Amino acid sequence: MANIARLDAINDMLASVNVLPVTAVDETGSWPSFTYGSSIAGQAGRVLDRITREVICTNEFQCNTVKNYSITTNGSNELDFTAIKGIWVKPKGSLEGQNIGLTFDSTGANPKAYNFNTGTATFTAGTYVFEVRYDKSFSELTPDAQAIIVARAVERFQQEKVGNPNKDAFIQRRKMETEPFNTARRPPAFPPNQPLNAPMIQSQG
Repeated sequence: MANIARLDAINDMLASVNVLPVTAVDETGSWPSFTYGSSIAGQAGRVLDRITREVICTNEFQCNTVKNYSITTNGSNELDFTAIKGIWVKPKGSLEGQNIGLTFDSTGANPKAYNFNTGTATFTAGTYVFEVRYDKSFSELTPDAQAIIVARAVERFQQEKVGNPNKDAFIQRRKMETEPFNTARRPPAFPPNQPLNAPMIQSQG
């Protein structure tokens, strides 16, 4: 199964609302900080990335986790997860059991650890261990993950733009045909207190 090009995914979404395919995406920059154009292709790109982020945050495909990631405080005694593109953390070792999550800037970048127990983003100088989920773009995912994301994005985009009940039913059937392909790879349960949409503040319960 070959990887799905981003342009092909967007054109599948456009087809669901009876829009002719485009020859180029309408966005600038790079993941995770795309700037989307105002065209319908730009809108489709935004939805595609929203669905991608939902899947990545839940670790549904178990392809973006480091179980034991060592990180050392920076000069400001912060734990900065930018290098690994962290989007979710779970403290281990000396910090295990503490309510520590990530905060992001206004663009959704620069993830840094925040201790919700103490209300601080600074830590005693040293090296700590976390389980970390890291960001991946649509293009970096495996073909099976891409196929399911496209099916969901098509459904979401059609519902947002048209909301045609007959087309909804057709798209839902297509999605159901795609989903079982990945069933065996899904984790048994969604971690507590982790929202589906990528948050500006992620807490660890």
